[in-house]
Amino acid sequence: MNTQKTLKIIFSLIGLLIIITSGIFILQTLKDLDNLKFSQVKNILHKKEENLDIDTTNWKTYRNEEFGFEFKYPEEWEIGDFPLPPKTNVYFINYEEKDFKPMSGEDIPSGGILLNLNILLNNENMIPENWIEKSPYNYDNNRCKKGKINRYNILECNDYTYLFFYKNLVYGFPFMVSEKQGDKDGAKQIIAIILKTLKPSENIYQEKKVDQSDWKIYNNTKFHYKVSYPAYWIQPSEFKNSSKPEDDFKNVMLGSTKLTDWVYINVFTKEEYQEYENDSPEKLKTESSKQIVVNGIHGEEGIYYNEDSRKTIYRMFDYQDKIYHISAGFSEFYPNQEEIKAVVRNFEIY
Repeated sequence: MNTQKTLKIIFSLIGLLIIITSGIFILQTLKDLDNLKFSQVKNILHKKEENLDIDTTNWKTYRNEEFGFEFKYPEEWEIGDFPLPPKTNVYFINYEEKDFKPMSGEDIPSGGILLNLNILLNNENMIPENWIEKSPYNYDNNRCKKGKINRYNILECNDYTYLFFYKNLVYGFPFMVSEKQGDKDGAKQIIAIILKTLKPSENIYQEKKVDQSDWKIYNNTKFHYKVSYPAYWIQPSEFKNSSKPEDDFKNVMLGSTKLTDWVYINVFTKEEYQEYENDSPEKLKTESSKQIVVNGIHGEEGIYYNEDSRKTIYRMFDYQDKIYHISAGFSEFYPNQEEIKAVVRNFEIY
């Protein structure tokens, strides 16, 4: 009898010890997550996918061959892929009001989610806190929370953006939901699961050499210049700054509505260019400049810093009493930077 009581006491103590040990482990694990604010994320991220409250069995898989990663997303969600190289901007949508247009500036319908995927570079292998200060997101570190998912570093910033860090890539997941708190909490739970299913590429991303074999050519016959640009870009836009006929086609913009950067071509008189220079104090922050010769015409190429994390590459030619100026903004955080530089360097006067 005494033996049975003794065994019960021993087993009770063992059970209590297991509970205390488990509690310490859970508390330490949650501490390591550094108070990430995902709705229910503290429970979700430490469960196996098959044990999650949300059934992911029928979820679809998004694969990005160029960057070598994949993740799952709910089967009822639609994908609005920007089908343009290098596929750095993809959005996923779920809402009942089919007439709603994403990116329209309207409020997201109740129960709706708009999840955006941005792919950016981290070629200097900066730690998340340093990267976020220099990147196009430009978030205040005080508004970002650190954590880990599947041993990968992650940041939650401004309560509506998750950043997934792996090797030299950063997967950004900003999202929008309706104003209802329940919608927001539910969205965070789903996005936490999406992040848990993300399988990044094991390879270091290397930007491919720019292939210009199918590029189009814009030819300005009035001012006698041409420039080649990617075939997927929209038709160049020609505009002017005044009603004078001589100003027709003096200003041209090339790019794509799906790109964050555009290429601008301007033909100035020398007086106009002086005014332009005076209105561009940021050019004092020059990173580099050099003299160039294209088709026998002397010019200048330079790169200067903007006020944000971006830079501008430009070429300028003083030819026949006119100043030809072509420029484009770019960022070392975007994978398409070499393509944009190539367009600027393709500019030729004839």
